[in-house]
Amino acid sequence: MKTRLTKLTISCGAVLFSAVTLYADNAPAKTGVLLSVEGSSSVILQTETQSIAGIDIYKSEQDNGLGLGAYIAFDYALTRNVTIGAKTGYFHVFDIAKVTVGSSSTKISTDNIPLLATAKYHFDSGWFVGGEMGLDLQRASSTDSNIVNSTGKWGVAFMAGPVGGYKWDNLSISGSLDYISGDDLSFQNTQNDGLNTLQNIKLGVQLNYLLPM
Repeated sequence: MKTRLTKLTISCGAVLFSAVTLYADNAPAKTGVLLSVEGSSSVILQTETQSIAGIDIYKSEQDNGLGLGAYIAFDYALTRNVTIGAKTGYFHVFDIAKVTVGSSSTKISTDNIPLLATAKYHFDSGWFVGGEMGLDLQRASSTDSNIVNSTGKWGVAFMAGPVGGYKWDNLSISGSLDYISGDDLSFQNTQNDGLNTLQNIKLGVQLNYLLPM
């Protein structure tokens, strides 16, 4: 009887251990390297028009603002559902704004290198939510109506926003809405290369692949 009870105890312990191990292995939060590609749309936060006698002599306005980017991140599973990490990469925003002075126009684009800390909560259903915050190294460039290009200086902006998405095993799709601090657009800044960073909001959609560790 005692031997049978011991065997039963060992069997129950083995089943319990297997269940706990399987539960941990199926944790939605995983440690690994995250590779991402992104398509985005960016919007400047201030436009301006100056007119004399009903004729616009100066106008700054939103242009197409479409962007492409690629990122590498490291996610660490702090708990079964929570990851923290770091993210960097590069994204370019094409013609985020246009400045028109008289009959001449200038289009503004930006190069960006984000340096971000991230945190995400992963639900058992596959959905996840979180946020990212840090710095954006940004450089504005311009092309005028005579196809003359000029490039400004690198500047440092603050970047932060929420993220969320859904994952299938190691593949996921996510969205982000980031505020990027900086200067308001003005023709004077673009002429003297004083436009180091440009204040805007970026809506991005990312396709991600996790290399688990």
